[in-house]
Amino acid sequence: MWQILAAAAGTMAFAVLFRAPGRDLFLCGAGGGAGWSAYLLLRDVLCLGEFAAVMGATALVALLARAFAVWRKCPATVFLVTGIFPLVPGLGIYRTAYALARALENYAIIGDHDEGTLKSKGDKALLRAIEVLESVREEGQDKAEWNM
Repeated sequence: MWQILAAAAGTMAFAVLFRAPGRDLFLCGAGGGAGWSAYLLLRDVLCLGEFAAVMGATALVALLARAFAVWRKCPATVFLVTGIFPLVPGLGIYRTAYALARALENYAIIGDHDEGTLKSKGDKALLRAIEVLESVREEGQDKAEWNM
């Protein structure tokens, strides 16, 4: 119960940050709370996987956003963007990116003692990606519209 209330309160706070109309803040919170409760129901009670639980909860948030938009005569985006907020896996994405950055940092410092450098397809793909990024940076370095 506390998780659902926290999800609703967090969604309302995000709605304020998102500059949703004040009259719609409660509905934004209701959408976020309903989405989180559907996620918990699908994941914990029905024992569905993480992906299926998030997809089911997102479908509910989308349906509620559409219903709220018709009722309030405003765009569904107001309710959809704020209502999906509790379902976004921010910490998981952060940890994955951090682990990848640390792995690449360790690889750059320690190396592999010339046992596979530039021989494997992964190394070649990584070097090609870095070359493309460098060329894009060099291309836009002196263009004002790229450096806004």
